[in-house]
This record gives sequence, C-alpha cells and structure tokens, in this order.
Amino acid sequence: MDIKINISRIKKLLKEIPEEILSRVLLILIFIVLVEVLAGAIIYYKYSYLPQKEEIKLTEKPVVLKEGLLSRILEKSAEKEIKFKEESSKTYFNPFKAQEAIPIEQQGNPAQ
Repeated sequence: MDIKINISRIKKLLKEIPEEILSRVLLILIFIVLVEVLAGAIIYYKYSYLPQKEEIKLTEKPVVLKEGLLSRILEKSAEKEIKFKEESSKTYFNPFKAQEAIPIEQQGNPAQ
C-alpha cells in the first residue's frame, strides 16, 4: 500500500485561502490572546478576589454536641482498637514459606 502525497493539490488548497486572512494573522492572534487574558481576569476576580473581600458570616447558633452519641462513637472506636490489637498479636500460617519435610518413619505407615 503506497501512500502518495499530491503536493500540487496541497499548493492549490493553500492558494485558495484568502489573502486577507493571511495578512491579518497577527491581528487575529493578538485578539485571541486578549480574549483569553480577559476571561482569565474575570475568573480570577470571581473565584479568588471576591471571596477574600467578603466577610465571614458567623452562625447565630453555636454548635451543640450530643453527648450520648459522642460517647457511643468513642466506645465503638475503643472496641475496634482492642480488636485490632488482638488481631495484630496473632500469628498466621504463611503459605509462601517452605515447610520442613517430615520423614516417612514419623508419619506412620497405614499399611502395617
């Protein structure tokens, strides 16, 4: 499969582009950059400058903790910690460690 690039066709397409657009490429690029800078300034003003300028609104009601609920949560947390410590002290069988072979004489011979 040979892919041929037809250079004359590409030249023809390039000549069809209006010369006015090519002559004003610099102006178009400057316009696009200005629009991007303006959009960035608006976003900065809205999300960074204004929030810093506003005062923090305090709530009228102070935060109230439910002592019963808090104590239950702390009890459950303590129970979980105790279970975790119990589990961490256990030793488990390691299936990846090579086990020592038991001699046949010690295994017992069912044929006898």
